[in-house]
Amino acid sequence: MKKIFPILTVVILLALPVFAVNAQQVPPTIFQGPQDVINLITRVTNWLFTAVLVLSAAFLIFAGFKFITAGGSATDVASARTMLINALIGVVVAVAALGLVNVVRTILQ
Repeated sequence: MKKIFPILTVVILLALPVFAVNAQQVPPTIFQGPQDVINLITRVTNWLFTAVLVLSAAFLIFAGFKFITAGGSATDVASARTMLINALIGVVVAVAALGLVNVVRTILQ
């Protein structure tokens, strides 16, 4: 567990360019209509989706590392399997949430 902080620090530093790609300069304005609210929700959703995917990728890599270093220990393999399943569930939930937001956005437009 002592190595998690350096690993997460490296993953976060490697993920910063991904967040920079999604960054957009938004002029400071008051919402003019419903389209502005929809655009804000879309931007926030895209940013959160990117963050969840990066975090899930980090957990997938860490789970793979735990599988490799388990050394045949049943408890370590079970822990790595649980982490892998949870990371994949996170990816599925993120994709489903993004799809739901896109469906609602399409209905509102």
